[in-house]
Amino acid sequence: MIAYLDSSVVLRVVLRQAGALAEWRRVERGVASALVEVECLRTLDRLRLAARLTDREVARRREAVYRVLESSEVVEPTRPVLARAS
Repeated sequence: MIAYLDSSVVLRVVLRQAGALAEWRRVERGVASALVEVECLRTLDRLRLAARLTDREVARRREAVYRVLESSEVVEPTRPVLARAS
């Protein structure tokens, strides 16, 4: 199965949160915007600053984010998309 992976999908898996994509194990090819990396890493940093994740946990979760992205097709957003996202 091909699935578009936004940051909420990736973070629910990486953080082992409830409500993760039920079909996650069936995803053969993920497609994500390059913005997903920034969004996920910023969220992990916010959790660290709020003392909800230790530095060690953040490092592990960052690695997990990078593993997901390495196994996915990452698409660069166009200028109009960036303008709308800002």
